[in-house]
Amino acid sequence: MPKTLTEGSVAAVCSSSASAKAFIRSIDKITENNAAVDLPSHYFFNPIYHFDDETFLRGRDLITSGVSIVKASVKEQSYEAARAKLGEVLHTLQDFYSHSNWIELGNDTPYPNLIKPSSSIENIADYGPLTRTTDPDVFKRKINALTADGGGDIPEMCLSGLQLALTGSPPQTEIFVFTDADAKDLSLKSTVLALIERTKSSVSTS
Repeated sequence: MPKTLTEGSVAAVCSSSASAKAFIRSIDKITENNAAVDLPSHYFFNPIYHFDDETFLRGRDLITSGVSIVKASVKEQSYEAARAKLGEVLHTLQDFYSHSNWIELGNDTPYPNLIKPSSSIENIADYGPLTRTTDPDVFKRKINALTADGGGDIPEMCLSGLQLALTGSPPQTEIFVFTDADAKDLSLKSTVLALIERTKSSVSTS
């Protein structure tokens, strides 16, 4: 292995017949299809692609079926199709970790069941789910369906919920946070502040 990993060195080690420029174009293709999942014209409002609305099993199925499509496309030498699907699959896989409570629960290794067909997926979110919609009636129904219960554990996952909103919303979104307790996930403070700055969103609390 080379001492320094670059597109060119990786292509050379893998004995790729394509040039380093072609290798870079392949990576760019995967990246473009990854980012496209968040476009309104693609899958921005489809919760399955983002592990929103507690679609854990369906999100896992999307990943495993996507991996099968990638493998089949490579076998048929349909490399463009393989790259496009790989970009989509990676986006959904990434969103599991940013839209769920996996990291906040203390896990520091990947969740293996995400790539195992028919495996069980427990509901690991203490907050959410995230709902995306442009329909005002859907918005009203979701707001009216909110209830308050419990209260045994006073601190709440406030910053985790805010992080979910920031990662699942378009840039420059106005976000309102309603809570009656302190946050117990203060370790996310710097991450949330960075997301607010990066997305140019505004957050109001009450």
